[in-house]
Amino acid sequence: MSTAAIFESLSEKFAELAANNPVAELEKNAKSMLAGAFDHLDLVQREEHEVLRDVLERALMRIEALENRVAQLEGGKSTLPPI
Repeated sequence: MSTAAIFESLSEKFAELAANNPVAELEKNAKSMLAGAFDHLDLVQREEHEVLRDVLERALMRIEALENRVAQLEGGKSTLPPI
């Protein structure tokens, strides 16, 4: 038997063992269970979180500027320049 034939035979046997291995089925089931658990949690992706954080920071800055502007118009003191 040639070396190539031996390696081919071994490769086929390893592929057969891997296909029939219960570990592969267990891994597939575990991934499915984890995916289902994560779907039930209220998780957001990092990119979405960063975008929302930036929007909130800008909104807070705008609110502070408007509050200062109102205080200035009412005759109070402002900590920020008018917008």
